[in-house]
Amino acid sequence: MPFFKSYELADGYEMTAYAFTGFKGDSQVVRGKGTLDKLCRSLVLRKLDTNNAAKILTPERNAYATLRYNITKKEVRIKPGNYDHDQLKSEGIRFVQSVDLPKGYVLWGYPYKGFKGDPIIITSSGKIDKLVMSVKLKKK
Repeated sequence: MPFFKSYELADGYEMTAYAFTGFKGDSQVVRGKGTLDKLCRSLVLRKLDTNNAAKILTPERNAYATLRYNITKKEVRIKPGNYDHDQLKSEGIRFVQSVDLPKGYVLWGYPYKGFKGDPIIITSSGKIDKLVMSVKLKKK
């Protein structure tokens, strides 16, 4: 089974890339064209709901977090995975300023694009007092 690193998706599609076969391991959700953070072996391709592009980020299960940009009151629900600044910005989240976090999950917030800089580790819901541009939501 080959590994995947680069991607190019048609408009209106989103891909979830998993580190291991069987859709297991760390995941990353991407759109457009680019390079994954890590090599992956499993992929899920989804057509976006054109009526509500953020809807695709809402998971089938109850394990999700809600990210907010308080200035515009824009919010988006995400499932566990990695979300870079460009991805969040395309959903109207320029900076993550507050979060509703489900029990048993942790959010790693990075101050720069590309998951760069020293992350803050968020374990409960509330306002975030530091700059957060990229996030990783994981099970504890």
